[in-house]
Amino acid sequence: QMVEVVRVSGSNEVLSTLVKGLLFGFAEGDKDKKNVERKKRQEDSHRQCKLLVKALIELLLSFEDTRDHKEDDGKQLVAILATLGVFAQNFPELVVPHVDTLVPYLKGDNGVKRYEAAVVSQVSSMISGASSHFSSGELNRLTSGELPNDLVNICYKFPSEAVTSAVEALAKLANHPDAASDSIQEKKLLKLATQFYSYLLKTKDVTNDFSSMKKSVRDNVRRALAALGSICR
Repeated sequence: QMVEVVRVSGSNEVLSTLVKGLLFGFAEGDKDKKNVERKKRQEDSHRQCKLLVKALIELLLSFEDTRDHKEDDGKQLVAILATLGVFAQNFPELVVPHVDTLVPYLKGDNGVKRYEAAVVSQVSSMISGASSHFSSGELNRLTSGELPNDLVNICYKFPSEAVTSAVEALAKLANHPDAASDSIQEKKLLKLATQFYSYLLKTKDVTNDFSSMKKSVRDNVRRALAALGSICR
């Protein structure tokens, strides 16, 4: 039912507000007399969220096994991931056991065309949030694989919203306490920054009217600015 609400509304904002309210209270403030009740509710909510995350992962796997590869598949896939993302925002550590199920979506080749950007953006955000909970071994395993390249490729293929999420995930992996100073993810991040900055320098004197640029150039400028802005943050 939660997934259906997100799918129909096209947004997880209402669900996110509801979950946060259940976890932290609806405008309760920080009154001392509420602290014990709030703590107990949060503990109960954590257990429930763990079960819901597991159920959503099972729903995702079931969806992949039965999907018809039609246009509406993309909307359903985004709805499942967006719903999962609500719980990942509040308890990102719950995503860690399921990271191998999520990472393949970062290839951006999920057969959902106009929904691909939303898919990679949702998954990048979940990886970003969960990254601080990766053990040293988990971090090394993931970053020694295709994850850094997949995040970089998103930056060259998709619009600025997806770029922002991918860069944030790459930066979080590069700044993980157990990451080496010359880690692959840090090298990828610095190379990305250099290339996008060089592109902006090359195009800055082309015209004084941004709107007169070719669409492809405007899109690349937005992409470069989104990436550099995320790196600076």
